[in-house]
Amino acid sequence: MRAAALPEAVAFNGLDTRSSSLHATWTPDAIRELQWTLGKFSRENNDNGAYRVPGPRPFDPVSVEVAPDGKSARVVGCTVFDWSLTRDDAAFDDDDADPVSGRFEVVRQTDGSYLVDQFVPSGTRCESQNLTVGTFDPLPDGEWEYWQEDILKGGFAEDPSEAP
Repeated sequence: MRAAALPEAVAFNGLDTRSSSLHATWTPDAIRELQWTLGKFSRENNDNGAYRVPGPRPFDPVSVEVAPDGKSARVVGCTVFDWSLTRDDAAFDDDDADPVSGRFEVVRQTDGSYLVDQFVPSGTRCESQNLTVGTFDPLPDGEWEYWQEDILKGGFAEDPSEAP
């Protein structure tokens, strides 16, 4: 999950889901969902502009449940629910980053590796002594308004235009 957090944050902020590190850590369905989310914040759908993430999502795993067939797992832990910046944020205050429960759904590939298929924050408070909050330095600023065609997609056998 930690290895998947950085390429997801870079893809989100850069509007670019083509990186090999993103495709090596996330399932195609999860990447299509990321593309759909980016499209949701484009100018066509949102007059308020996009948001960015301050860095890789913090996550402190507390339990792992492997499916009986070994083909998937659920990793539950503490994370930060509101992990975003808007164009009006001059800085990110990690003192406001209260830990909440969240889970990663991962699936096992034929080569034995796992890919993240989904991330779901619950909003339920949790306690963590090991939740490390790291942010990009400098924080992302860039262009806050973009069009759907500005989202760089690729890396699939078929290049999906929208999430299911």
